[in-house]
Amino acid sequence: WIARASNHFIENTLESHIMPRLYKHFVQVGRVVQVHKGDNAGKLAVVVDVVDQSRLLLEGPEVKRGVVKTSDINVTAQLLKIQRGVNSKALRKAFDDAKVAEAYAATAVGKRFARRSVRENLTDFERHQVVVQKRSRNNKLFSALKKLKTAHNTKLKNPEHKVKGGRF
Repeated sequence: WIARASNHFIENTLESHIMPRLYKHFVQVGRVVQVHKGDNAGKLAVVVDVVDQSRLLLEGPEVKRGVVKTSDINVTAQLLKIQRGVNSKALRKAFDDAKVAEAYAATAVGKRFARRSVRENLTDFERHQVVVQKRSRNNKLFSALKKLKTAHNTKLKNPEHKVKGGRF
């Protein structure tokens, strides 16, 4: 019993202190995912069932129920409490009750994706306006930085700041 107790102590110590959990978001039934390849790219879906190690059955408000490879999705932190193989009506209700789309839009990944989709849909003239605005902003930053550098350099060259009575 001593050997079993010491093994239990070592395993618990390793798990809690030495080896932190590497993964926090596992692929499981009810996990909200974002599809990043295929016809449903950029849309949110929920894992309804796990087919095998590399394929999942997904469904969402904008995604028809179907099998998707695990390499074609991004796992999010959101998890719905649903049963395996739940019907579309119950899934839609759970999705709406949990306000998944709003919660995803509030995350950093959701904001980045929204920003990217806005940039992708810009017209030629709007892209030109973005370039002009960035150039203007960078010019202002550069001129402010140049003023600070010159003020700092003149302060260092000022003789009253030199140390008297030493070689340095």
